[in-house]
Amino acid sequence: MSYIVFDILQRILQVFYWLIIIRAILSFIQPRTYNKWFADFRHIVYTVTEPVLGPIRRVVLPYTPGLDLSPLIAILIIGLLRRWLFAWYWGLF
Repeated sequence: MSYIVFDILQRILQVFYWLIIIRAILSFIQPRTYNKWFADFRHIVYTVTEPVLGPIRRVVLPYTPGLDLSPLIAILIIGLLRRWLFAWYWGLF
């Protein structure tokens, strides 16, 4: 695998990591008045992250009712994927 592909995959995982953190923060923010920019931004972040968080939520939520741990689990999975990708690229296993 070339360095360019490795770098692109690392950057994609990093962007997704930050989008999940932004989504977690946005879940606590409720603007007092309607703001189109904020609503559009929230919709984009939720649309991009939901394909990963949704399946995790379906598995975890029955065991933790009322507590959504899917962002935390997704961040841990992304961290493991980044470590695995790094080790695989450098031939550490």
